[in-house]
Amino acid sequence: MHWSCQEDADHLKREHKLRLGFMLNYSVFLFQNMMKIEEARSVAKRAFDEALVELPQMSKYKQE
Repeated sequence: MHWSCQEDADHLKREHKLRLGFMLNYSVFLFQNMMKIEEARSVAKRAFDEALVELPQMSKYKQE
């Protein structure tokens, strides 16, 4: 089963708060409802890691 909101979230910037929210909620859904613990962990970690990559670039814009 492929989740269409995940596809929509992939079009947002990696650090976008809606994308992070989508991915976290999907991860919780996988964990609590589907009992897919490893997939849930993987989804949450991927979203977090991808957002972390953008943090140095974000701080550069805030200082200007």
